[in-house]
Amino acid sequence: MSLNEQTVLPVMEERLTLHTEKRNLHQVRIEERTHEVPEVLTATLREQAVAVDRLPLGQYVDHMPSMRETPEGWYIPVVEEHLVITKRLYLKEEVLVRHIITDRVVEQTATRRVQEVHVEIDPTPQRNTP
Repeated sequence: MSLNEQTVLPVMEERLTLHTEKRNLHQVRIEERTHEVPEVLTATLREQAVAVDRLPLGQYVDHMPSMRETPEGWYIPVVEEHLVITKRLYLKEEVLVRHIITDRVVEQTATRRVQEVHVEIDPTPQRNTP
């Protein structure tokens, strides 16, 4: 080769490409557990109840009584109008309470214990032997 001759040398170049891939290196298990833990809760509760008692009075009054409050509770009057022409006693009925005495014969089976004793005496006289 002479100096005047040119030699062309191809230039090679490497190009790198990066590829990624997913790989499973580890297995992961997730487990959720629920535990019950007893716990005491404290609260103050107020309960109020109402008791209604009807108290029969059976009285005639001259005017409408008013409601009244006592330490026991509220008294609420309940009235009704009665038309009165005359007042008489009316005997509606009588109640008779009687004593009833009856005799009856009753038979019932029961066990009774009886003892019997039998004594036998030999009538022939016995000889005395020496």
